[in-house]
Amino acid sequence: MKLTLDSEGFPRTHWSFLVRAGEGGRQELEVFCRAYWMPLYAYARRKGHTTESAQDRVQSFLLAFLERGTLAQVAPDTGRFRAYLLTSFKNFSISERRRERAQKRGGDSHHLSLDWLLAEKAYQVTDPALDAESLYHRQWALTLLLRVEEMLAERYRVTRRQKLFEAIRPSLREVDAALDYHRLAAELDMTRGALRVAVHRLRSRYAMMLREEVLLLVDGAADLDQELRELLDVIRPRTSHPTAAEAP
Repeated sequence: MKLTLDSEGFPRTHWSFLVRAGEGGRQELEVFCRAYWMPLYAYARRKGHTTESAQDRVQSFLLAFLERGTLAQVAPDTGRFRAYLLTSFKNFSISERRRERAQKRGGDSHHLSLDWLLAEKAYQVTDPALDAESLYHRQWALTLLLRVEEMLAERYRVTRRQKLFEAIRPSLREVDAALDYHRLAAELDMTRGALRVAVHRLRSRYAMMLREEVLLLVDGAADLDQELRELLDVIRPRTSHPTAAEAP
């Protein structure tokens, strides 16, 4: 499996490689699960589970998903991690329903620390008209966009440009966000020209990081553009994050 490089030149691994890596790739795969578990919670809630039942189902599934050998039991329908994860969760749920009341996989000594309160708050503001699967894909897209935004925020923080990032961050949420360049330039002690360059660089870096993150979750570059289009389609017209093609 060929490795891709991120914007800093470090190798990044496709998810399908991690699946085949078995125990050796568990740590990396757990990072992915921690990053993208909330759409599963939204899916379970929309399917009728109570908050407690959804928590139990997602927690048990993720523990099972990370066990050595479990990954080989469900083949992905497509080369996309989000489709693979949802298919695996559906199959796991079918198996769980056949049991009367199974003990949580992994027992009390093993669990993933997940922010259930945050997940429930996010679920409460979702569109009630969406069915469970549509909601899953929408929450997946929103989770991915927020993850990329937070990774970008961290890069600005470590380079002591956090104030600049927070000032121009709204330009990521709406491509045509109306920034008060005159006021912000004065607050940041920059010229308006320099500020416009900073916004352009922010959007460009965001678009590049978004593509890098999506590339981790598909099985090769051939699926990248289609995955980006589908993910952005499910959240329009409510949000409009820039893609590589849209970045100014």
